[in-house]
Amino acid sequence: MSALFFAFKIISLFAAAAPASEDLVGSWLAVGYYYEDQFIQPPDRQLTLTFDFLPDGTHRLFWQMKGETTFCERKGTWFLKDDQLFIEATWVNPDNGPQCGGDPDMKVGMKSQSTIGIHNEQLWIELPFGNSVMIYVWDQISLPIR
Repeated sequence: MSALFFAFKIISLFAAAAPASEDLVGSWLAVGYYYEDQFIQPPDRQLTLTFDFLPDGTHRLFWQMKGETTFCERKGTWFLKDDQLFIEATWVNPDNGPQCGGDPDMKVGMKSQSTIGIHNEQLWIELPFGNSVMIYVWDQISLPIR
């Protein structure tokens, strides 16, 4: 499958599967990503990466290696407009491990806009990667208490 066909297929999928805000609310676990038309499982299965979207428009991004005490955590705001997810980081945990400092996602004031979609009950978030894109794939692991 050519990269152009794959990109068109993904764009079509996102257009058809734009979630409503309530579809996004809950906790999501990263299970892999698509890059250049291939699904790739996380290279390190000891890494737990979660994204929590709360109904009040706040979020939490957190990752940690299983069995380790260091972690990376940030919180912020989010909203959806059609198939676009807008995020701003408003707090970074002062107890984050030293590995977090070089990550642009772990900076207060970081803003992003990403195309998202729900496909087979998984959340897909498209992120730029060089001259291409990566699509992170997330399984919902819990719904919020309402």
